[in-house]
Amino acid sequence: PRCVVSMTFPDLAKPELMVSGFDHLMSLYPGMFKWAGELNVVKQALWENDAGKAVSTEDIDNWAPFMKKLGEHNMPLALHCDLGNNQEPEKFLYLMKHILDKYDRTNRIIWVHLAGLSKELEFGKAPAYYSMQKHATLIKGMLTDYKNFMIDLSWTVLFSNVWYYTGNSAVFIDMVNAFPKRFLPG
Repeated sequence: PRCVVSMTFPDLAKPELMVSGFDHLMSLYPGMFKWAGELNVVKQALWENDAGKAVSTEDIDNWAPFMKKLGEHNMPLALHCDLGNNQEPEKFLYLMKHILDKYDRTNRIIWVHLAGLSKELEFGKAPAYYSMQKHATLIKGMLTDYKNFMIDLSWTVLFSNVWYYTGNSAVFIDMVNAFPKRFLPG
């Protein structure tokens, strides 16, 4: 078996600390880290604990030195970025697109939980019906537009909301087959 060690320390809202933390860990454990993340861009489930608030686009722009380090070490970055919620299903999509517009050419970026699905965004339930077909169309467009973009398929909620139901999972099967190296099983 092979163990892959991931850097999970960065606070994406404090980009000024990211490079020094990276350099420190790499000096202590040279060659050990192969991955960065899961790091939170926005995670609504933590809001009651005064955490997980959305990073700003200015913060994202200031990740550039850290992203350069990741690129130099061929390390992918796995990001938790909630897509939205029942009231605004794609509320935070602009953050992920900003990240990809800025860094996709030089970095491998992974959007975890089947591209931002969360308990705050229910599928197929009124009043804010968010369909798996719509989500699959969004993902396919992003996989087509961003060549270093990948999707992580891990999380138990995906099993109970997506993969367990033939109607929901069917919309993804052809896409996973069309982009087999861009989906990561959990």
